[in-house]
Amino acid sequence: MDKAHMDNPTRLARPKLNPYTRVLRRERIFSRLQLGASCADIAREEGLSEQRVRKIVADALKRQQLDDPPDHALLQLFRLEGAHTLAAEAVAAGDLKAIAPYLQVLDRIDRYRKAGARKEVYDAAAREDCSPS
Repeated sequence: MDKAHMDNPTRLARPKLNPYTRVLRRERIFSRLQLGASCADIAREEGLSEQRVRKIVADALKRQQLDDPPDHALLQLFRLEGAHTLAAEAVAAGDLKAIAPYLQVLDRIDRYRKAGARKEVYDAAAREDCSPS
């Protein structure tokens, strides 16, 4: 038994993900980011470290072309998360000078969240699915 298991015997090893389940996890992570979840929240929900979630996002963004406006907006949201956390902590600690930067970060987050929202496609097939039989 290795050291990690000796320190925490109740911890079970996570099963290895196959390519399909990796894609599903990545989609869940990006979906939660678009909804405004932090990397820490996502890490907790996925049973991963915050650093691992950040690496998954960074690797996915490196592999994609960021010409698509929603992808670019998502990258910006990811980058703003650290500034948001720092500004929120400073405001919570009573630093009045941090209020203006905090509001600026919130404004940018709102702007990129709107730009990053993916429009649902409503085509002929979707209309057929909704029509009564």
